Amino acid sequence: MRDPRLTPARADLAAVHLRGLVEATRFVEGEPGTINAPIAPLRRTPRADAPLDSEALMGEQVIVYERNDEGWAWVQLKRDCYVGYVPADMIAQGFQNTTHRVR
Repeated sequence: MRDPRLTPARADLAAVHLRGLVEATRFVEGEPGTINAPIAPLRRTPRADAPLDSEALMGEQVIVYERNDEGWAWVQLKRDCYVGYVPADMIAQGFQNTTHRVR
């Protein structure tokens, strides 16, 4: 049994590297993105009141598998591999280089 919090696969869409391992209507490569807000909520479903599974910090890299018309992006965080929905306006296209580290 796969953990949906860590596996980029739904019945209608999955990451291309999972072809043959999961069933989905279509498979996509995904596009690189970077969180461009101080903190971005990673939600279980594309709703502001959905359960919060994790949070992404500014500069974190993500793979964007889908953007919808309601302003959400279905992503996987590169750091801890969590999968969920982030407000699409909190993601810049492409991987951005980190310029500072805060401890």
